[in-house]
Amino acid sequence: MSELREIKEDIESLEAMLVGLDKELKRVVKAFPRTSLGEIDCDGHRHYHESLIRSAQQQEKFWMELREDLTKKGLTAILLILAGLIVTGFGVELKTFLANVGK
Repeated sequence: MSELREIKEDIESLEAMLVGLDKELKRVVKAFPRTSLGEIDCDGHRHYHESLIRSAQQQEKFWMELREDLTKKGLTAILLILAGLIVTGFGVELKTFLANVGK
């Protein structure tokens, strides 16, 4: 008799688990879009997430390229400023030197 009671308790436990799983499955199923026939559109759900991933990858590529471009242009600007300062400084030194040579 004890064995039958254990089996009955196991069955009741399994039934309770099934009820819980059924509720969870119904909740998960609500997250999926439906086709025009009312069926779950797993492919549509997957395509949606794939498009989100592609968009995120394109956005990441854009920001990386922008940073790279700004870095190159910033470095070029710094080099041009330094070159201008060197040329200006050299011109001033040359003027001073030529003015002193003439004396």
